[in-house]
Amino acid sequence: MPPLSLEDRVAALEQKVSELVKIKSPDNGKKDWRKLIGIFTDEPEMQQLLTDAMELREEDRQKIRPKEREAKLKALRAAGKQGFDELDQGKGIVLKGKKAVDQFMKQIETDVITKKAKKAE
Repeated sequence: MPPLSLEDRVAALEQKVSELVKIKSPDNGKKDWRKLIGIFTDEPEMQQLLTDAMELREEDRQKIRPKEREAKLKALRAAGKQGFDELDQGKGIVLKGKKAVDQFMKQIETDVITKKAKKAE
């Protein structure tokens, strides 16, 4: 589609201004933003603007995701190395039975919640 001429663009702008001026508020002239919803719905320029904005946002997301993934992997590898090193040094924990595992997991949960609460203070 060829770009609109200056005259066409001005005419379209004047039409929109005319439409906006005609909007009457039942609240004695108080402004109500809800009356403006949808006035640009059929405008191809507005559709293109929204499409371009969504594409830019997705590009930003794609740039961030690999960095987040790499940071998570790095932290996971460090935690795994620490855990295996401790096991190699005999610092492992022996849990006998389901009840012992459940108690151990509950203690970890309590510790994490406590640390989060202290961090938030």
